[in-house]
Amino acid sequence: MPSIPAAYSPMTNRLWIGGRLLALALIAIVSLTACGGAGPPQDVLTQAVTQQAEQTQRQLWQGVSRQADAPQLQVKRIKPIRTQSIRVDGQDAYQIKGSYQLELRYSARRVQQKAPFEVILKPTSNSEAWQWLYPMNTGPGEAPQWQTQVLSHHPQDEG
Repeated sequence: MPSIPAAYSPMTNRLWIGGRLLALALIAIVSLTACGGAGPPQDVLTQAVTQQAEQTQRQLWQGVSRQADAPQLQVKRIKPIRTQSIRVDGQDAYQIKGSYQLELRYSARRVQQKAPFEVILKPTSNSEAWQWLYPMNTGPGEAPQWQTQVLSHHPQDEG
């Protein structure tokens, strides 16, 4: 610890130490907030990202081919990069951005690629369920209308 000049009084010494403790506390709070705080559990995030990928695949496949079967999809290695607390329709929610490994299996072919994701998750009143929020198609300049899907939290899957 750096030495304090002898000219400092006991009151100045207490203020100096108190100021350092306050600065450390503020750094800790900012660090925790920047990491997103609590956020949704990993199993809920996995469900949301998988369902978003499946929904996107269905929409794309409908436009490409109506006769062939859609490829099987598997989501792996979900890596959240940023979790941010937000408000949606006046309620607390989390916006999570990151990436995952997408694997598509066609009849005799397998394709893998890294893909980005962005999901919004909102806790429900009990801690065993979350809601995945995704916007419905709205016109330009209109406020988004949110669709929701309930996702179950399974604490026994963690660990």
